[in-house]
Amino acid sequence: MAEQTTKAAIIGAIGVVIVGIFGATQQPWWWCNMVGCAAAETPPERRDPVGNESTTGEKAKPDDSGSEKIPPPPPQPKSQMEPVVLGMAYSGNDINQGQNVKDAEACSNLCLAAHDCNAMTYIETPFAGHNAGECWMKGAVPQAETNPHTISARKVPASG
Repeated sequence: MAEQTTKAAIIGAIGVVIVGIFGATQQPWWWCNMVGCAAAETPPERRDPVGNESTTGEKAKPDDSGSEKIPPPPPQPKSQMEPVVLGMAYSGNDINQGQNVKDAEACSNLCLAAHDCNAMTYIETPFAGHNAGECWMKGAVPQAETNPHTISARKVPASG
């Protein structure tokens, strides 16, 4: 019995020192996990994702059945298009047949929305059998060529 009392006193003294070092008025969350407290507060990032709070500390919302649901994970980063380059063309690797669009920005947005598009070339002025307004989406990024009639851009894959 005396050994348990001595052990509890030592642990208590260590706790006082640690709390004093942190300058806290309460025990840190991990202290309650070690020695037990009346109301241990586990930080949000340590909570079980199956519990009533998410790992980000956001309160779970009840669904129609009344049970708690974990909020969905944050959205994944999205792909982006590089800025368009005037006077450049990507020839070959076409995944469409020159869809007619309003401008280079619309062509770039079309490529961005297509999961299999990695680059685009917009025909700004007619040349060699191509009509102004054609948007050629590319499945791979071909070698760039100088062409004063075109505007091109590449897709930057999402990071992460």
